[in-house]
Amino acid sequence: MTKEKQIEESLINRLPDLKYTIRSDIRSREALERNFRETTRLTKR
Repeated sequence: MTKEKQIEESLINRLPDLKYTIRSDIRSREALERNFRETTRLTKR
């Protein structure tokens, strides 16, 4: 395994400890931005 891959996997494994949730529906920047817009729209109500 390459050093870069090890670092990437280490970071991904730490995300739940940092209160991040891995979501299978967000796999692109477009999906991330769409989710962000929807979330902020709902909280502004």
